[in-house]
Amino acid sequence: MRKQTREEGGAEPFVAAQLGARALAKQRINDEIVRVSLRLFRQHGYDAVSTQAIADATGITQRTLFRYFPQKADILFKNDYDYVACFEGFLDGAMTAGLESIEAIRSAFQSLAARLDACRTEMSVIYAIKQRSAELKAIERGYQTYIDRLVAFALDGHKTYAARHHKGAQPSLVSRMHAALIFAAVRPMYRAWLTGELKGPLLPYALAGWTLVTPVLDAAKKYAEHSVAAYGRIDASSKRGRES
Repeated sequence: MRKQTREEGGAEPFVAAQLGARALAKQRINDEIVRVSLRLFRQHGYDAVSTQAIADATGITQRTLFRYFPQKADILFKNDYDYVACFEGFLDGAMTAGLESIEAIRSAFQSLAARLDACRTEMSVIYAIKQRSAELKAIERGYQTYIDRLVAFALDGHKTYAARHHKGAQPSLVSRMHAALIFAAVRPMYRAWLTGELKGPLLPYALAGWTLVTPVLDAAKKYAEHSVAAYGRIDASSKRGRES
């Protein structure tokens, strides 16, 4: 068979194949770093394991490790199990599709539950590791604050959600309170699933939980609106008192 020349397009499939193999090799190294790290963190605790120990156990240099994960904590937070990035992706898709805010949030939560069901063992291990480190728990609180704000931006509507990355962007206090009430129902269920208190797949719990909390959401929104209105009256009264 005659060889294809570069001009006939023979080079492009070869380059594409090379790129595919290179990406696959990088993914394998990434996965091995995470796998080895989780084993070491479980055995010794996150704080006691150095990046040099991770690199040695993985069979790579520390410099290579930092190319994949610039910070040690990134191994736990910036990997394929990054539930916040995953949720944001689902929420972006639902909001872009034009779903109403509450429906978009519901869709994102349930899509995330289905995704997490596929990696329950790893998510449970990561959760247990985080609970043993003050540093990781502090980072996790930051992630939770981010996802709270994300939902609050969505509750404020499509335009506010789309502008959430603008400097100084802030969801309304009503929506921040509304989001907090939603998560007050969601987080205990999720943690019980991670620790094994809830034995089955996460998605059925998420579906049932959302169905049960739906009648409460309108009341939660009204509570937030009435609370903020009351805060405004208190603030106005205090301002008049300072001016008199």
